[in-house]
Order: sequence, then C-alpha cells, then structure tokens
Amino acid sequence: MDTKNNINEQIESLKLQANDFVMKKMYHEAIELYKKALELDNTSYDSWFKLGIIYIIIKEYNQAMEAIFEALKLKQINPSSGEIKNIPTEIGSVLTKMKKEIWDTKYFDSLNEEYKILFIVIGAFENTNFVDINKEEFWELKATNSLKNENYQFAIIEFKQALKINPKNAKNWQSLGNTYFFVSDFIEAIKSYNQSLEIEPENTSVLSSLGSSYSFLNKFDKAIITYLKLLEIEPQNKIFLSNLGSAYFQNKDYTKSIEINQKLLEIEPKNSSILWKIGHAYIINNEIEKGNELINKAIKFENEERLEKQRVSEEKIKIETQKEVLSFISHSFRNSLSNGPEIVRETLSLAKKALDKDYEDKLAYKAFNNLAGLYSTFALVETQLDHFQLFVRDEKTLLEQWNKKVYGDKSINYLFALSLKQNISRFLFSENLKEEREKLIPNFSIVRLMNLRKSFLIEILTEDFELLEPEKIIDWVNSNLSCIEIEINDKITGLNKKGVHFLLIYSIISETIFNSIKYSDASEPIFINWNREGAKIKFECTNHFSEESTKYSDSKSGLQFIEYLIKKIDKDILFERRIENTKFKNILEISNI
Repeated sequence: MDTKNNINEQIESLKLQANDFVMKKMYHEAIELYKKALELDNTSYDSWFKLGIIYIIIKEYNQAMEAIFEALKLKQINPSSGEIKNIPTEIGSVLTKMKKEIWDTKYFDSLNEEYKILFIVIGAFENTNFVDINKEEFWELKATNSLKNENYQFAIIEFKQALKINPKNAKNWQSLGNTYFFVSDFIEAIKSYNQSLEIEPENTSVLSSLGSSYSFLNKFDKAIITYLKLLEIEPQNKIFLSNLGSAYFQNKDYTKSIEINQKLLEIEPKNSSILWKIGHAYIINNEIEKGNELINKAIKFENEERLEKQRVSEEKIKIETQKEVLSFISHSFRNSLSNGPEIVRETLSLAKKALDKDYEDKLAYKAFNNLAGLYSTFALVETQLDHFQLFVRDEKTLLEQWNKKVYGDKSINYLFALSLKQNISRFLFSENLKEEREKLIPNFSIVRLMNLRKSFLIEILTEDFELLEPEKIIDWVNSNLSCIEIEINDKITGLNKKGVHFLLIYSIISETIFNSIKYSDASEPIFINWNREGAKIKFECTNHFSEESTKYSDSKSGLQFIEYLIKKIDKDILFERRIENTKFKNILEISNI
C-alpha cells in the first residue's frame, strides 16, 4: 500500500513540475516529465490528454494524435469502431480546434491516415452522443459539408470511406473525382471518373469532367475519344462541341478543329470567340486569307459587344465603386484590428492568478476593468465589421448565400453564448453604461459590482471561448443577473460561424439584447426566449421601457439597420418590433435554417 501511495506521489509531483514548465513555455521539458509519469502509470487519462495538448502547442501533430488516441482507449473508445459513444467533450473541442488550424497547412499531409479519419469521427460527436460510422450516409454527409467549406483534403478521405462501404455508388465516385479535380490531381480524378462510368457509362457530367482531366494532362487523343462519346449522346451540345474543337486544335488536327467549330458557328453566327478559333486554325493551316477574313469579323463583333457592355455597365459603375470602397475600408479596419481581442483575452488569462489575491486592490481593480472594457470594445468592433460585410453585398449575392446554407459545427446555444459574452462584458465594464448598471443590478453597490465583475472575469471572460461550454455562460447570466431571464427550448446545430445565417441571426440577437439592456426601466426582468413553433423558429426579447427612453434616436438605428438587411433577403425571415403597453418586444421568425 505504501509503495502504491509513493508511486502516486511521484506521479503527482512529476505532473506539477510539468505544469510549471508549460507555464514557462518549456514544452519539451514538460513532455519528458509526462512521459516519466506515464512510465509509472500508463493508465492515466489525464496524463495522456495533457501530453497530447503540449504536442499540439509545439505543432508535433502525429505525436499529439497518438497521445489523444491512448486517452480515448482508456475511456473504452476505439475510433475505428462503428459504435462510439460519449466522446469526452474536452477531446472533441481540442480536436475540432486543431483541425481548423491544420487543414490548410503542410501539417495535414504529414498526418497518418487513421488520424485524419479520427478528426472526422470526433467532429461528428460535437452535437450528438452517437453516430454509426459504418453507414454510407454518415460519410456522404461529412464529405458534402467538407466540399461546401472547400476542405477538399477531408472530402477526399470522407468519400473514400463512403466508397469502402458501398463501392457501387456512381455518384460518390463522381464526387471523389470532382474533389481530386479541384486540387488538380487529374490522374486520381480520371481513376475515380472511370469507376463511376463503369456503373453509369452514359453519365454526360462525368464524361465531360473526364475529358477535361485528360486535356489538363495533355492527353488530347483520349480527350477527343471522350468528347466524341459525349456528342453521340448530345450531338448539339455547344460545350461538348467547343471542347472537342479545342482538343483537336491542341492535338494539331486543325482541319478537324475547323470542322467542329464551323458546326458551333452555325448555332452562334456572331460568336467572336468561335470566329477567332476558326481563323487561327486556318492561319496555322496555311489558309491565310480565310483566316484573316474570319479574324476581322471577330474583331468587328467584339467591338460591338464591347460597346454594348460599356453602355450597360456605366449605369452601375458609381454604385459598384462605392461598394468596393466601403468593402476596402472595412477590410482595412479588420486588418488593423488583427487579433487584438484575442491578445487582450490572453493578457487577462495570464493575469487570472492575480484576481483572487489582488483584485480588490484599487489599482489592480482599475487595470483589470480597463482591460476587460477594452476587450469588449475590440470584440464589438470585430463583430460590427462582420455585419457590415453583409451590408455591402448586393441583394443577389446575399440571397444566394442565404439559400446556399453552408453548414458548420456551431449550435444556437453557441450563438447565444457568444452574444451574451459580448453584451454582458459591455454591460459590466463599459464606462458608458454606468447608469444602466446601477439601475438593472438589484441592491446595487460597488462591492456587488466588484463581485460580479470578478466572477465574470474568472469564469467566462478569461477562458478560451471555443473550449467553454455555451450553457456555462447562459447559466452564469441566469444565476448572477436576475435582471435577465433566458429560456432556450430548441438547440439548433450545424450553423457555420462565417455563414450568412449565423451572422444575420447573431446581429439581430446582439442588437436586440443590447438595446434591451440599455433602455430597460428595470421594473421587470428582460426576458429572452428561443423556441420552435411547428416549422418555424421563434426568438423573442421583451423589456419594459420608460417614455423617456423612446426619445433616444440611437435606440432605433441599430434595429432599423437589421430590418434593412432582412429586406435584402426578403425570404424565410420576419423581424417585428412591437409595443404592448410598457413592454417592448422584438420578434424574429425564421423558416429556413
């Protein structure tokens, strides 16, 4: 028994020393200590997990994955199995963050294949407790989402996993080929397209992509054979004719190129591009006069087209120029802001140890509050720049992006928590909201405010938001600020943080909550509710107001801007401002999310 206790003491001592090394950024020394601890006890989940975290910090990702893999085994979890339950939240969060860091870098290609798959599997557990990774549908959905987010390397792995389960799925072979095509791996694209054509030999979309792949590899003879097959299926298809004509030209068969392009010219007699191609082929084929005649025609038609385009575009130039200038200004502001908010948050985190001991000290109290106020200001500017980008997009682009629905890994709870974090930090630390604090915080006193600020700093503001459970922020508000009541009855998942749905909903919620805090008369709590009513999703924010607050012009400007954005979409979304006696209600209804 004494021996076991002695070993445990040695392990704890090694871990404490390792943590000290981590704080000093002496990561390799910390790794050696965790390895010694694991030599004494290799069944410690905590040791394996923290070892993995350190490897992530120093960007040794294969070693990180190996350590995390060992941690999962201790939880009776095998990522290569088809039945996985209850992935530890901290592992899911860390791997999700790690995935975002490496998928566009050289590190991704260095990972073992099983670790690449592990990223995907773990990511599936962020919003659920169980998935069956032996189902074709699971991998199809993951691959489709990866394509939408232009994460082609992940899509390739995911389509391959789907095809291992069902190799007779022609559509998935085509999608795999398209993904290889996007990353310019035309040899693998051709292999995938041919697999698809074995199942569906007359699929014109696959044949067309196959022909293009051969052309990119300068295998024009094979491209020609492919395009001829296409024209047997669709003899008058202009794209197939054009591609065949180009393939003949690249293969130096100028007579055939002229013949095919002449067919195209019969369909579009004023197409200057076709005239150029035929004229060029005639000149190379030593038929100079014919070539020059056609090129002169092409020049004439081009001039006519240019004048028409110029006439149409001049009407739009001023508006487009203004939008470009606005977009450039917002882009420049964002670059200037850089990672300022994160630097301030990290500074607060580094100072976190001093909060317990020195927070009540007058100078320390002022310094911490100034930093927290600066963080909320930076975060607000960053958010407003995101929302401004919605404004400068034209109606067509905005509507297309709304209908496209790019999926991601964020829940509605995450969106609420992000909004609350920003608004509550403004409420607690901004000097401009002093009157609102004194009004809304029950039994207000400097000591009460100090305790709230300290609690929020320690529990919420200094934590890495991506690793923080959204419910923790919502619970903190419900527990510490009786002036705000929150109910969320529908946990939507699959939102993309950079997508139009997320940004627009976030804009509405944030502006609504801030207005409620700023203009409430505090006679009753501010009530925030999110729930589903049939096929519709409904958000409500209700606050009591005084007659005086209605006189402030800025109480309406933010909400009017939100209404303008919604009008640009003009579909699936309704935002209403309603006054009922002394209650002010903001209501958001969405039917396409």
